[in-house]
Amino acid sequence: MASLTLQALRTAIRTSLWGGRLGLDTTPDQNATYGTGLTVMRGGLLAGMPGIRLPIQFVGTTAASTLFFSGYVELATAPSTQTFNAPIPGATVTITQTGTSTGGMQVRLTNGNFNSSTGSSANQITLWGQGASVTLLGLSTALAAVISGLGQTTAQVSYSTF
Repeated sequence: MASLTLQALRTAIRTSLWGGRLGLDTTPDQNATYGTGLTVMRGGLLAGMPGIRLPIQFVGTTAASTLFFSGYVELATAPSTQTFNAPIPGATVTITQTGTSTGGMQVRLTNGNFNSSTGSSANQITLWGQGASVTLLGLSTALAAVISGLGQTTAQVSYSTF
């Protein structure tokens, strides 16, 4: 496997946003057909930085919280119900239960549904046990796709309506 160093990424910057440290790379534009029309996907992926810092939301109380649909959410509490506002199109969020309880930790959307392997009618995800985790991608302000969901040993993820 070839390595891709930070210097190689910085050398590939064609449009600078912050000197040689951050910019858009030389990824070419692509034409694609979606539905009935031609869409041009503009090239230029963000490149040049050594990493991206994500917001981490820590939930350590059973009191209801309204979570932001971005970054990482750590659920380190006894079973409770937490709620997301509307998904943000294009944003991802990873939710992990780190509390030791095996009871169900529920995560809900205030408006909209989760699109998962069980269909797109679920509006609640339940994390059963420590290590259960799910990553969501906002498709619209009313639909969040489950792009990965896993459990370790007895931990699992389930989808339902509330």
